[in-house]
Amino acid sequence: MAAKRLSEYDEIVASHGKGLLTRYRTSFARYGHVSLTASCIAYSLYSIAHALSQRH
Repeated sequence: MAAKRLSEYDEIVASHGKGLLTRYRTSFARYGHVSLTASCIAYSLYSIAHALSQRH
């Protein structure tokens, strides 16, 4: 879901500017490009760690 939000964020900023973000999705007021990118990286690392821990 974080990747979807990052994609929406980037697309809206590129096409309409930051002013439209919070009108489109109010949660965009709480985070930005950096935090969305960081959450994508964190979820990716978690997924890899989880997959590796399941290997016996």
